[in-house]
Amino acid sequence: MSALETVLVELVVILLIAATVGVALARRANIPYTIALLLVGVGASAIGLSHTIGLTRDLILLVVLPALLFQGGANVDLQRLRRNLLPVVLLAGPGLVLSILLLGAIGRYAFGYPVLVSLLFATMILPTDAVSVVAVFEDLGAPKRLSTVVESESLLNDGVGVALFTTILAVVVEATRRGGSPAALTSATDLARTVGFELLIASVGGFLVGVAAGHLVYRAMVVADDAMLGVSLTVVLAYGSYLLADALGASGAIAVVVAGLFIGDRGETEALDPQTRITVATTWSAVAFLFNTLLFVLIGLETPIEAFVDSAALVAIAFVLVVLARAAVVYPLVSAANGWLDESIARPSQHLIAWSGLHASIPIALVLGLPTDLPVALREELRALVFGVAALSLLVQGLTIGPLLDRLGLVQRSPPEEVYRLLTARLRGVDAAIATASELHRSEELPQDLYVEFCETYGREKNRLETAISQLLDRYPSVRRRAELAGERRVLESEKDAVMAAIKAGVVEGRDADRLLETVDERLERVDAGESDVRRLEETAFREFWTDAIDAYDLDVDRPWRDDEDGAATGPEET
Repeated sequence: MSALETVLVELVVILLIAATVGVALARRANIPYTIALLLVGVGASAIGLSHTIGLTRDLILLVVLPALLFQGGANVDLQRLRRNLLPVVLLAGPGLVLSILLLGAIGRYAFGYPVLVSLLFATMILPTDAVSVVAVFEDLGAPKRLSTVVESESLLNDGVGVALFTTILAVVVEATRRGGSPAALTSATDLARTVGFELLIASVGGFLVGVAAGHLVYRAMVVADDAMLGVSLTVVLAYGSYLLADALGASGAIAVVVAGLFIGDRGETEALDPQTRITVATTWSAVAFLFNTLLFVLIGLETPIEAFVDSAALVAIAFVLVVLARAAVVYPLVSAANGWLDESIARPSQHLIAWSGLHASIPIALVLGLPTDLPVALREELRALVFGVAALSLLVQGLTIGPLLDRLGLVQRSPPEEVYRLLTARLRGVDAAIATASELHRSEELPQDLYVEFCETYGREKNRLETAISQLLDRYPSVRRRAELAGERRVLESEKDAVMAAIKAGVVEGRDADRLLETVDERLERVDAGESDVRRLEETAFREFWTDAIDAYDLDVDRPWRDDEDGAATGPEET
């Protein structure tokens, strides 16, 4: 078996085991899927499972990262991002720089490193990863605004962190080559000037590359109305914008995020026809799932367990300092941004933003990319620190986000709503039991007396459940409203599935297909915003756009309906 075949076989086995065990662990332990994958990888590493697929800097930065950043950018709600752009930019830019300076200054004494080495460690570890925490937010029903702020900050600060790391690393490597102290080669003023210039070039350059590349692909999508070509163009955009920006000395991470935001905003609403939109979204969701699975398992497999144990005290100190450095900038910057926001971010939400800054993929990619010019002992110690802090961040912070949401009162599910969810879940079980008993009785697999007993027992419970649900909804209007919105969303999603099936089958196409899907999407957006779509349609005398298409045929769709003798509605009354 060739080396390539060996790698492919191992890749398939890793993904299969990870997906199976990870999903089972996530469901049984009620933990985020990505953290479950990390635990699977750490467990495999602890028992000494051999593998040839190594976690490298190029694998993360050139293969995994562009895809995840593009998919994340394309899925960001731009309308919500615009409303919260100030705190996002403050945290991703000045906030990250200030936290790096703070950790670098304190780390000099905590770790015994020279200032620049301490700053190098800070630039590696402080960029955040929101993959796990966003999954927790969605599971627990956390406010979407918090999810937008945390995820958007993470997407943007990756590029800033990489730019800062590259600049400081160059100074440290140069000092090592000359055999002198890094501090002797540059003053604080010169370093600040260099870092500021490089950061400006990386950020502005990445933004411009992302906008230009996004616009070109957008125009191509307007011309080429094809699903597979749409997927190909977005793949070229994701990796092309990243590589182009990197080659020009700009931030590839910022470029690919901006490109994703551009396509997610304009491409999906104007350039892509419905079938292309469905294909592109499904493809990128699958790619992100596979890459996340591979990434977090490999992080677990590559975690240096022995080095982590040997440096446990230092890792614990580093983890605490990382959390404190982030918190020290989150509170003042968010509080300052509140003065300019229409709706301020309350203190409990600030607590969550500070605690939800997880550190994983980018820090690990950067530490794996440390050049051989640095002393071996320093590289190994930094590797143990970064991997250790990343593991603690994912496990400690990731697993405590849920309880913190509850404690801060940010979970959008009140105790009455939890009772409602319990009752409705049980009602579904009772209905399923009654339906199964009926099927078994019809197939003569369940005797008559047992069938009657089942129906009576479950029937009584069904009546009690329905009565309890009705009284609960009458007593708590907020629960009724949430139930109505959830029901409307499920109905609209079913409607959207039927429309997409009709489009795929070629029943409708072109502008008609666009309008059908756009109508459902607009109504779903209103429901997501907490506005009852059905009530709005009644209050605004909503007119379905399809009625315009039948006006020319003199079809009267508003004739009164008549009932047959049994009281069943049969259709418009004929004249």
